[in-house]
Amino acid sequence: MGNNCVDQCSEPRAFPGQDPSRFLAAPAERCFDALRLSLTPTSPLGEKPQSSRSIAAERWQSRDEFLAILAHELRNPLMPIRCALEVIDKAKGDPLAVEQAFAIVKRQFAHMVRLVDDMFDAGAIARGGVMLRKERIDLHGVLRCAVEAVQPLIDAKQHQFELLLPLTAVNLQADEIKLTQIVTNLLTNAVKYTPAGGRIWLSAQGDGDRGEVQVRIRDTGIGIPVAELHRIFDMFARVEDGHAERCAGLGIGLALSRELATLHGGSISAHSEGPGFGSEFVLTLPVAVSGRASTIKLRTAPVIEALGA
Repeated sequence: MGNNCVDQCSEPRAFPGQDPSRFLAAPAERCFDALRLSLTPTSPLGEKPQSSRSIAAERWQSRDEFLAILAHELRNPLMPIRCALEVIDKAKGDPLAVEQAFAIVKRQFAHMVRLVDDMFDAGAIARGGVMLRKERIDLHGVLRCAVEAVQPLIDAKQHQFELLLPLTAVNLQADEIKLTQIVTNLLTNAVKYTPAGGRIWLSAQGDGDRGEVQVRIRDTGIGIPVAELHRIFDMFARVEDGHAERCAGLGIGLALSRELATLHGGSISAHSEGPGFGSEFVLTLPVAVSGRASTIKLRTAPVIEALGA
C-alpha cells in the first residue's frame, strides 16, 4: 500500500498556499551570495573587466537557477512524505503498511536534513566560518555511521553493498561529524548514480609508511566522462552527458566534501574510465600519531561485510 501511494505521488502536487521551500529562500540566497563572492575570480592585468551590468545579470540568472534547483530538490522528498502520511492516516489497522510508511518518512527527512546541512556548510566554508572540533576518533565508527545513514537508500535501490574494514583501529585526529558528512556524501553519490541492482564497495586501507589511510568508494554506476573529472569538485559543477540522473542536485556536495577533507589535512580524488564504467572516489587522511611513535603500523587485512540484496 505504501509503495502504491508513493508511485502515485511521482508527479509534483500543488501545496495549498506558497511552496514550502520558501522558508529557505532567504538563507539560500545568503549561501549563494557567499559562494559566488568567494568563487568570483579577479580580472588579470590587461584584460577588460566585465561590466557591472553584465556581472549583475549573470549573478541574478545564476541565483535564480540555484534557487530553482533548491526548490526542486526540497519538493522531491516532500511528495513521498506527504503520501506516507496519508498511508499512516488511512492504514491504522495495517501495521506493516504503517511501518513501511514511517521508513519512507525517515529516509526522505534524512535526505532533506543532509541537503540543508550541505547548503549551510558550503556557505560557511565560503565565508571562512567553519570550525573543526577535532578529537581522537576511530575511523571504523565514522564509516559505520555513514553506512547507517545511507543504508535505506541502498535498500531502496536494491544495491549489493560491501564494507571492508581494517582489522585494527585506525585512529584519526578529526571532527567526527564533518568526517562522517564527507563519507556520507560520497556514498550517497555512489547510490544515486548507480542504476538499481548495482554494486557499491566501501573500503579503508592504511599506509603505515606514509602515515595515512585511504577510504575508497567504488561503484558500478553510470561513470564520469574523463574530460569532466577535473571539474566535478567545482562548486555548482554539473556534468552534461545525457544522463537524467545528472540533472538532479545542487552541485555543492562534492565541492563541500573536498573542502572539508582539505581542512582535515587530506584530499579527495575521483577516477572513472568514462560513461558506463562506474566511478571510484578516494578520500586520503592523515593518521593520528601518538606520543613518541616514529612509525605507524596498520594491519590492513579487511573485514568483509556484505549488505543489501
